[in-house]
Amino acid sequence: METEKSTDNAQSMPVNPAALFLGMGWTKSFAEAPMKAYAAVSKEMLGATARQLEACTDYVRKLAECDDPAKSVACWNEFVRQSMASSFEEGQHVIEAFQKGLSSAAAAK
Repeated sequence: METEKSTDNAQSMPVNPAALFLGMGWTKSFAEAPMKAYAAVSKEMLGATARQLEACTDYVRKLAECDDPAKSVACWNEFVRQSMASSFEEGQHVIEAFQKGLSSAAAAK
């Protein structure tokens, strides 16, 4: 009977031998690198979104000032051109932020 009790306790409480000897501190470096990179990317993407919203606001303001269809089309063309250029530039910034986050986390190891 005592043998049954000891096996029941062993089955109900699994123990990781590595955690007993090393602690869980070694997992910190594995978790930090992606988190720093994702935080940097999120910050950059939120900034890009804010800048794009400002550009949209400016576009609508300029569009409201247009008094004929030709000016409206010219305003739209300018907005599309600027949006495409800024999207490409913002994409580069996001990639750079991701790479910088990964390299700084790797250097911290």
